[in-house]
Amino acid sequence: MVAVNPRQMTLFNYKDYDLVSSFTAEAQQLPSQFLEELRRDFKSPYTYVTRMTKSGPVVEVEVYPVFRGKDAPKGIVAKEYKAQKKLNDLNSQREFVRYFNTNFGLGDLVVHLTYDDAHLPESKNIERLKKDWDNFLKALKRWSRKKGIPMPVYMYVLGVGGYGEKRHHIHAVFKTALDRDLIESLWKKGTAKTERLQRQQATLGFTGKAEYLAKHIERYKKTKFRLKGERIWGKSNGLKKPTVSMNRTKFKSKKKVEALYANQGDLKEIFEKAYPNLEYKEGTAKANEHNGFVYVRVVMEPRAVRRI
Repeated sequence: MVAVNPRQMTLFNYKDYDLVSSFTAEAQQLPSQFLEELRRDFKSPYTYVTRMTKSGPVVEVEVYPVFRGKDAPKGIVAKEYKAQKKLNDLNSQREFVRYFNTNFGLGDLVVHLTYDDAHLPESKNIERLKKDWDNFLKALKRWSRKKGIPMPVYMYVLGVGGYGEKRHHIHAVFKTALDRDLIESLWKKGTAKTERLQRQQATLGFTGKAEYLAKHIERYKKTKFRLKGERIWGKSNGLKKPTVSMNRTKFKSKKKVEALYANQGDLKEIFEKAYPNLEYKEGTAKANEHNGFVYVRVVMEPRAVRRI
């Protein structure tokens, strides 16, 4: 695959937009003829590009349209750049999972911190959770210096209630040589529990564990863990970024891409043919009800998956 820098794709003015918000019609929710009529009404040039995101052993392939013209097509939602990483948003949750799989794996430590009644912060006081997390992290770093071991590498999630229970909580994942008992003893606000990432938990990297920590919107929308409370996340400096490459020629046929919306059973065959070294795991195609264009997202992994 020929990698193309997204910034070099200057032919198309509208290429970096919010895919999640722009394509919301689930598979077969809209008739194919209706979508074709909408696309015929669109007069400006467009093409489908492919974005591949590699996060550890997980490979996401997204196929979506980019457009040329003075104005954004109807129904295309501009991307919002937020200073605070709120996990109530699917885009942010996907970014969290990608960083998790890129930087953490077998044997790394997951920590769950909860509050007792005496230390429970006031409702929706996420600033208090952040302060408590910072103090806990300072203690971990202090002990790391004392023992002469590397500083911990980490990601964390602050949760303000509302996920099937009302207790505020903090989840984190660490690379650290500190002892589990010591780590648990440093949390003075309630209960601390630790667990190692284990091989039997490894499906698509550790996507399941990462989605649990984030209470992923798509995974938990039908469970008691409904998305109600606020969640934000953060990470230590220097984590590896998921690698992203763009391609304008992988799927040249607009008709074949757009047909996938009504024929999602073809996703496995088409994408495994396009990427013979990868194995299809899951995928979906969604449409934009205002302009008829289609967005395809497939998750794959190498056929000979490395040991995590």
